[in-house]
Amino acid sequence: MRFIRDSLLIVGSASLGTMLGFFGLVFLAGMMARPGQEPWQTGFGQYMGGLFCGAPLGLLSGIIAAFAWLRAREAPEGWDVFVWLGIVAGLAVGPFLAERLGLRQGFGWWGTALVAASSATLGGMVGNGLSAAARARGSR
Repeated sequence: MRFIRDSLLIVGSASLGTMLGFFGLVFLAGMMARPGQEPWQTGFGQYMGGLFCGAPLGLLSGIIAAFAWLRAREAPEGWDVFVWLGIVAGLAVGPFLAERLGLRQGFGWWGTALVAASSATLGGMVGNGLSAAARARGSR
């Protein structure tokens, strides 16, 4: 079970890092556009920069963060019910979010899978936060 949890953490962190790197560079390039500039000029640079620079850097930072977290962990602990519910909710919301962002038309099925894995990771993080808040409230 620990191998599955660790594998999910690494894949989820890699996909979340890829999405954050891609969209972060796309938004950064969009903010640097001059007023009155043609949208297709900036748009092409945004997508190419996000695809060839932001996505790989985000992927590497996500993998490094996942391995650093796994290495820093002292005792293996199981995931709470809140974490699993967050993961399932994120997997359910991911394809709808990919459709809304238009990634399904531009990137196909792997864009949808990347968004689903990223949203599942975010859901797990939110579930972990709720679990920690519930434990803190119960210890008072």
